[in-house]
Amino acid sequence: MKTQYNWILYLLLISSFSFAQQASGYFPSQTGFTWKYKVTPLDSANNGIDPLAFYRADSFAINSNSRGMLANIVLTKSGTLNSLPVQPYNDSLFYHFDGSNAFEPSKW
Repeated sequence: MKTQYNWILYLLLISSFSFAQQASGYFPSQTGFTWKYKVTPLDSANNGIDPLAFYRADSFAINSNSRGMLANIVLTKSGTLNSLPVQPYNDSLFYHFDGSNAFEPSKW
């Protein structure tokens, strides 16, 4: 009986190695994916102050080379809820994935 449990434990251990996580697995594979954020400042009693809230939208735009490495380029914009849809994207973020690691340009 003990040998049977050892064999099952061995199979579980081997199967866990074949499903190792990769950093790129947490990032969408297709362009066009959009992340939306709402940032609400808090008062001294930890209550949200909605009139001061601002919003941000990030959009996965393209895969391209940057500093000699393949980078996922994400465009970003921020503003009020009413102005965000008509604002142009005004900043960009670059991400490079290598195995289980993810890098931004300052770390390349």
